[in-house]
Amino acid sequence: CSDDAHATEKKDRDEKTSGSSDGNNSTEKKDCDEKTSGSSDGNNATKKKSKRKLPKLSQEQIAKLQSIGFEFDSRDAKWLQKLDVLLKYKQSHGDFLVPSNYPEDPTLSNWVQSQRAQHKL
Repeated sequence: CSDDAHATEKKDRDEKTSGSSDGNNSTEKKDCDEKTSGSSDGNNATKKKSKRKLPKLSQEQIAKLQSIGFEFDSRDAKWLQKLDVLLKYKQSHGDFLVPSNYPEDPTLSNWVQSQRAQHKL
């Protein structure tokens, strides 16, 4: 909230204690309270969704998913896909020096650079 809104809140509190409020600033105070407390309708819906418990997969369900090659961690799956593209590039070109304008996968060069940077960490 702005400093003006905070000043209005203080003024409202002072007027409430003295009993001389005209009530004109109640909407502004409510807006400020919602912004600072994070209690808008959208945030409450998000919080409710995140607290909802999902049923656990049975061992049989897990086994069936694994048998068809399902990856539970989508980051791992994406990484493995890029690795496959990189291996195909090496088979075709004989190296890992992927140009930034590689037409078959324009993001491969960035991915290779990212892997090299992460290796240095």
